[in-house]
Amino acid sequence: MLSVKKVNGEGWWHCECNYGYYGEYCQFRAESNCEDGEDNDEDGLTDCEDSTECCSHNSCLSNSLCLGSFVSTELLLKLSFINETKQQENTTLEQIPFFERVRFLFDSADLSVQRYADIRLLDPKFVNFLIRFLVYVSISGNMGWSFLTIDGTYQPGTYWLLSVLRGRILSIKGGPLAGVRVSVADHPQQGFSLSRSFSPASSATALEGSQSSFENYIDTSIGEFELAVNGGAAVILQFVRQPFGRVVRTFFVPSNQILDVGNVWMDSIEEKDGGENEASTTL
Repeated sequence: MLSVKKVNGEGWWHCECNYGYYGEYCQFRAESNCEDGEDNDEDGLTDCEDSTECCSHNSCLSNSLCLGSFVSTELLLKLSFINETKQQENTTLEQIPFFERVRFLFDSADLSVQRYADIRLLDPKFVNFLIRFLVYVSISGNMGWSFLTIDGTYQPGTYWLLSVLRGRILSIKGGPLAGVRVSVADHPQQGFSLSRSFSPASSATALEGSQSSFENYIDTSIGEFELAVNGGAAVILQFVRQPFGRVVRTFFVPSNQILDVGNVWMDSIEEKDGGENEASTTL
């Protein structure tokens, strides 16, 4: 599946995947036909279910499995800038509340990465928070991290400790997966994100042309996601997509952090790593 190719005029060599394979180690086979109803690459995914190869194919463009998050380059650069400047302890940036720095993820109208989120439940300055918290404490005597929702019912959660989770969702045989719905299992009112689909800039059809055109098609952001959550505790995320159904994972999330949870596998995770996700990294 690997071959060695000399780079023209540069005097050095590099490895590339043989045609019909892709991935860091050429471990994934490519679907050879996206509209024949067959699992050509024998990865358990048929036609439009195969994100990397078929989501840019004309027959799959409007398929719900390919309607992932189309994140603009500007938004991705903005999130990267937040990471880099935070690592450099940029004084000016640190003066801006974390909520304001990341709110573009869920408060950018049609461009929002996180959809249908009740922003009040992510905003640490939620107007009625303190009043409702004090009312709850005076009634129950419970000093836990809880407060009452806008309709007066009890709702647990540390809503003033906003964080952002990032990661990539994959199938062991099928590679990166677009259109996976990611949300907090017990707080649907915080909205959901969809794992990234192909970038419009790299939408050349994978099944046409030479090996080089196939490589140019592969978008390394497919399957990635971001989700704003309330940190400072364990957060239960659910990942939903056909044909895998619902997968649940738990992460401990520090407050006011961008946390990379690594790869999330939708299938046969017990066979891969004993049922645990890869280590998380705080950015």
